[in-house]
Amino acid sequence: MNQVIPSITKTAFNCPHCGTYAHQHWFSLYAEMMRNGKLPALMDGSVLDEAKSIPDQKQREKTVALCEKMITQKPVLSGSSFTADWTLHNVWVTKCFNCQEIAIWRSATMVYPEPTAVCSVNPDTPAHILADYEEAAAIVSKSAKGAAALLRLAIQKLCQHLGLPGKNINADIASLVKKGLDPRIQKAIDALRVFGNEAVHPGTIDLRDDPKTAESLFKLFNLIVEKMISEPKHVDEVYALIPPDKLKAIEDRDAADKE
Repeated sequence: MNQVIPSITKTAFNCPHCGTYAHQHWFSLYAEMMRNGKLPALMDGSVLDEAKSIPDQKQREKTVALCEKMITQKPVLSGSSFTADWTLHNVWVTKCFNCQEIAIWRSATMVYPEPTAVCSVNPDTPAHILADYEEAAAIVSKSAKGAAALLRLAIQKLCQHLGLPGKNINADIASLVKKGLDPRIQKAIDALRVFGNEAVHPGTIDLRDDPKTAESLFKLFNLIVEKMISEPKHVDEVYALIPPDKLKAIEDRDAADKE
């Protein structure tokens, strides 16, 4: 199915968070005045600790889940009822039926998350690397150099996650090729001409970085995740479906082949 671009004229489109074509719930917004000099406050870990001490299990689980979302400092939609002082016009929120994440709209323009033309991150991306990819995707339209620097760092971390030093990307990719990575990915790195012969250290910015280079780095990152993490995972999932007696027969066959 073709990509359906998010729009205020649609009730279903490809979610800017998960990329899935899904129904989107639309919300009107209202504003409640913060009285008595009250100021905005960001939630921190101490509030989460307090939530974890709530005696009632159901209330505790609900509050902890909300606090964990709030700590990310991303927009969060909560509650089922409210007292409104003011109507907020020309601003709306959509909530994805698939991933439950929200998007914020000003007039006909989505302002959160920032629209990006880069490919969605592979869902099997290790959690500790995901933030670098998402930050790069958020700034690529404003700073290709910054996005490329973050992506190099993400690729270095990915190589480390796969058991490699993570100091010289060229050397690490060459090692991954020996472990089964498509050799054409090595050619892709050569074609980018952004790494050079020396180790690329975290935070290094190459003056030749441009939007096309950054776009290629997004694709390269996802290719490595797909080939080295997703595909082995899918194979293992299928292999796990084999009945024990059939699995024993396969093991006996493999043992016989080695003799």
